[in-house]
Amino acid sequence: MRVWAAIGGVCVVRWGGLGGCWCIVVYLLLIVSELLRIPGCPASVALERGRGCNGDVELCVRRYNKVAFATAHNAFANTQAGFLVAQNRGCLEAALVGGMRGFMLDVHLTRTGEILICHVSCQLGSVSVGETLKIFRDFLQVNREEVVTIFWEFGFDMQERVGWDKKERLCVLLDAEIRSSGVVPFVYRHADVSDEWPTLGTMVAQNTRLVLFADTLYDDVHLFLSNTRTMVVQTEFENYDIRDLQKECMLRGWRFSNSLIVINHFTMLGALGVNAASTERLAALSGVQFFANINRNPFLAARVHRCAEDIDEFPSFVAVDFWESSDIVQVVRDINRAPSSLVPCTQKSLRSINASGLLHKGMLSCP
Repeated sequence: MRVWAAIGGVCVVRWGGLGGCWCIVVYLLLIVSELLRIPGCPASVALERGRGCNGDVELCVRRYNKVAFATAHNAFANTQAGFLVAQNRGCLEAALVGGMRGFMLDVHLTRTGEILICHVSCQLGSVSVGETLKIFRDFLQVNREEVVTIFWEFGFDMQERVGWDKKERLCVLLDAEIRSSGVVPFVYRHADVSDEWPTLGTMVAQNTRLVLFADTLYDDVHLFLSNTRTMVVQTEFENYDIRDLQKECMLRGWRFSNSLIVINHFTMLGALGVNAASTERLAALSGVQFFANINRNPFLAARVHRCAEDIDEFPSFVAVDFWESSDIVQVVRDINRAPSSLVPCTQKSLRSINASGLLHKGMLSCP
């Protein structure tokens, strides 16, 4: 319901009451067309053999923190898994086969005391932690040169007051699911941020190709988790629309010499379960930037490169909603091909972005 209210509300401001109804009808037609084009969840996750580390032989000699990974924000919340407010269309298997190697997953301790993967409220959709981990296990078993990362975010199913006992309970239950899922032999745990990260080639040779991050204080319990709090720094994740993404990128938290950098590239539109690929026509017709498609080049590439310049760091992870209708895999591939010289922000690229008619002059400029 909040999806229709958001879309209708923006259009009412632009065109009045009839405009809101018109927008909703157009969006419904676009979303039906989009859903009809989604391929089925792949029966096999096996990739072509001999591709090199994450599909490129040259990546084998690079350290983990100097490789860019295409990352799916709230990857579990996808249409094929039955989520009503989906932030991706394709299933996890499709994302793995499609080139995504970073996955942001929210694990909640529910009101009944079990853990499920869900977003905000488990009443809006949930999936099993164990079954989800088995998808990654199966992928790693048949693709022996692939390195995958999972970012766990802890939640409590909209429970307002949560004591340390519940937080510890969540940690213990997640640890048990990790142990029983069969992924433990693949896990690489980085003990200290001051230590250098291994190369992808070393991780492949040692068959420790799954990195699990979580913001936890229970290092003694979590023998398999690397600590997000000390090892990962990210850009702002509360972006309303494209205009927030055009602002200077800034990092949240402290960074160290071996920190991993996450560039968050998503807006409120995705959080509402709305794919900008289906609203970009509304944006073109209305000029309403809330509907702008942020996931395509040249905007996506220009923003990632600009962020790298702003923070003066290599972007290890670039996270998007609706990965399947974005250019994220290509953008990350291009970064990995030229890691020491990220594509500079150019006036030519900005002119291409402005040609969409959605960006105002001076909102995104080269230094």
